[in-house]
Amino acid sequence: MSMRRDAIISEEAFELLASEVDTLLMSEDFMPPEPPVAHAGASAPTNDSARPKNSS
Repeated sequence: MSMRRDAIISEEAFELLASEVDTLLMSEDFMPPEPPVAHAGASAPTNDSARPKNSS
């Protein structure tokens, strides 16, 4: 793929944008999304349901 002279943005603008994105990704304010968490009752039983019921 050859570079055309009428590119949508200039190479300088692209480099500036790339450095801004890198700065954002490295900043303390950027928090990646949390991984999906299984529902509470889906896999491991909670402490209450694991205990045997004492009916006395």
